[in-house]
Amino acid sequence: MPNTVRSSFLIIVFLILIGTDTRANGFEISFGGQGTQVCNAIAIGSDSMIYMLGYTSDGPLGMNDFMLAKVTMDGTLLWTQFLGSSDAELGTSIVFDQQGRLVLAGNLFDPFNGTQVLVIIADTAGNQITQYTYGTPDNENISSIRNTPDGGYVLSGFQSINSINHSYILKLDSAFNESWSSAQSAGINDYATDAIMHSGSYVYAATDRRFDLGGGNLDYDVCVVRTDSVGNFISDSSYFDPFQNGTQAIIERADGSIVVCGETEIFLFSPFEYFIMAFDTATGLLWRKTFGGPGANAMFDVVEDSNGNLIGTGYGNTTSAGVDPINLTIIKTDDQGNMLWQREFGGPSIDIGYSIRIAPDGSYIAGGQTTIPGDINFYLVKTDTSGFITGDPELVDLNNDIQIYPNPVSHNSRFIAPGSFDRLRIMDVTGRVLLDKTMSGRPEIPYTLPFTENMKGLVLLELSNSNNAVYRKKLLVR
Repeated sequence: MPNTVRSSFLIIVFLILIGTDTRANGFEISFGGQGTQVCNAIAIGSDSMIYMLGYTSDGPLGMNDFMLAKVTMDGTLLWTQFLGSSDAELGTSIVFDQQGRLVLAGNLFDPFNGTQVLVIIADTAGNQITQYTYGTPDNENISSIRNTPDGGYVLSGFQSINSINHSYILKLDSAFNESWSSAQSAGINDYATDAIMHSGSYVYAATDRRFDLGGGNLDYDVCVVRTDSVGNFISDSSYFDPFQNGTQAIIERADGSIVVCGETEIFLFSPFEYFIMAFDTATGLLWRKTFGGPGANAMFDVVEDSNGNLIGTGYGNTTSAGVDPINLTIIKTDDQGNMLWQREFGGPSIDIGYSIRIAPDGSYIAGGQTTIPGDINFYLVKTDTSGFITGDPELVDLNNDIQIYPNPVSHNSRFIAPGSFDRLRIMDVTGRVLLDKTMSGRPEIPYTLPFTENMKGLVLLELSNSNNAVYRKKLLVR
């Protein structure tokens, strides 16, 4: 639970899943090189470009380096850049400054001074302009940087003092001077995962390890901590139970309330479920929801759309009922945290989403990591507002999804549709149609999946009718 350099370094680009559509303009791309490349954060610039920040374990500058990529809204990779030094650096979060420059935040592992906070300023071509380091004789790690209304920045993470971790908040002014820092602890080990400036004070989400309700066992619980304008503790709105919980992101909604997301057990030693909860600064907890289904699920980032819906990303393997490795997920709830849908993306290995943003056209973009045999790479997914890479007019999305059994899918699997349909199509991951069949289908009748011998691996099952209602499900055919 507790998460100006140019180079001729050759990056081999792997495009593992690409889908485009003139209506949805969605895509999946993956790229990297030798070693491990993980995208921890994405941002969308005023130029409508997607900027991805993370790290490579085999950087050209020595050890781990910041890895920065620029991608167009149609999924074209323009460049990758590597920033840092001969020491190890880990890029974790990205925002823009008031001049439109990239502010790249992360950690520097200095062999003499321990772990410090590193902030690199770069232009939108990926050239480093300057950098700043912050820290103390103790070790500081940060996971998030956010813009603040005063033109500055608030960073969050943890500070290790005598092998005990404390939630760490660092405030910078608009010129990147340190205004103040604060290390606080409500339990035995505390990790601030994200922080925002809210109504003149600061609020951060933290995971802390404390004794459970019975006082006997240590477990991880959720804290939402408010400080004053210089980081002094004011209050702690905690959610704790006998199970393991973890926070990952915090946002302020349009109505002024606060939303926190993460992962939670629903019973002792259960696989994680998504959790999302809302707070009001005056009245405390408004609501808390957990959901996900069979398998393991966690939400690492969340945003709010113009209708008050919440869109998150993380991981899950509900589609396979927990049998297959986890996939990158995109999840949409209504304004009260009730799940509308969840989608899974990726291949047969581990895929995770760490950051999500809403594009200017209203589509959703999630960044993270994907695994191919022997390699971990940057991963970027763009979908329409229904969570599909390819769109369709009058898209219908029902909570009662296509039911497949047995699952994982084989050539004798059967399905029950969520509604009537008169056309069945099966496509591969490039969008190539493998089967297009006209038929009369009703929701109460089980149908055998019409697989042929050439249908192996990841495919998309699509059902439609004369009213353009569409139901889709991604299947892994064994």
